[in-house]
Parts: sequence; structure tokens; C-alpha cells
Amino acid sequence: MDLDPDELAGVCDLFGALTRDELAAAVEELAFRRGVDFEREAHDAAVESAREAYVLVVLGESVRDALADAGVDADPPLVAPGPRAFPVVPDGGTDLPHILDVPRRDVPDAAVERAVRARLAAEVAALDDDADDERAARLLDVTYDAELLTGGDFSRTRAMLDDGGDGDDGGDDRDGGA
Repeated sequence: MDLDPDELAGVCDLFGALTRDELAAAVEELAFRRGVDFEREAHDAAVESAREAYVLVVLGESVRDALADAGVDADPPLVAPGPRAFPVVPDGGTDLPHILDVPRRDVPDAAVERAVRARLAAEVAALDDDADDERAARLLDVTYDAELLTGGDFSRTRAMLDDGGDGDDGGDDRDGGA
């Protein structure tokens, strides 16, 4: 069963965030209800593609404390809608919270911001000067979307992009911290 990236984000959004296995179980349930095959490898590839496009964000170990402080009862990594997502609940998806034994996880914006910021910093640092102009432009767009999603300030990351990836580590643009 093929879901587009925004539908994957929509499934995650129904729950706030899911583990990769929970997301796979949700999509498998949708496939079963539609009478179509579910292929885990194809699903995993679609999730990875959505992550690469910033439609999904992986909340890893770096946000464990922020998740715990918010009362999110799950071990990272979790998958949540990212800054480039326009979450769309796929047909039959509204029933998933009633079918699956998965709690609602209200992920704090700060956790999403930290995860996006870390990924952006790594990608900006890996840019190869002029050879990656298109990629840099894409990352620039992501910074604006990340600000809208999280309320964070990504101006320092944009400045790093203007400098061709040179500069600081992409820490918190407001106070210089991580």
C-alpha cells in the first residue's frame, strides 16, 4: 500500500507521534481495511523518503528529556509530522486511534525544533560550497517552514546557509544554546 508523504504525516498527526513500528502497523491496518497488500520494505522506503524531504521528523535520543518533561510516554525514536508536511488523513485513517492500542502523544514544539535544528545543522555543515546551491535553497525553505511549525528562530541557520555552511553549529538562534 502506497501512502504519499503527507498521508504518512497525517497518520502520525492522528497520534501526535509514533514509533516506526507503530506507523507501519497503522499503515498495515489501512491496507488490510482496503484489501490491498502491505509491503514493509516499500513502507520503510516511503518513510525514509518523507524524512529526507522534511515531511516527517525523527525525534531521537537528543529530545528524550523534552519528551519526558511533556509527559510523552514513549522511548525515542518517534516519527512526527515535520516542517514540510501538510498532514492529510488517508481514507479510513480517522478510525486508527480507535483500532490501534497507541496513546496520543502531544509532542512539544521544542522537541520538534531541536530535532529539526540538529538535522539542518548537519546538512548545512555537509554542503559543498557552490556545488550544492539547489540543496542550500531547499534547506533555506525548510528553515522558514520550521519556524512556522515550531515557533523557533532559525535565522542563524539561514545565515550559515548564506555563508556556504561555515559558522556555528546551528544551536538555538535566540540564545546561542543547544
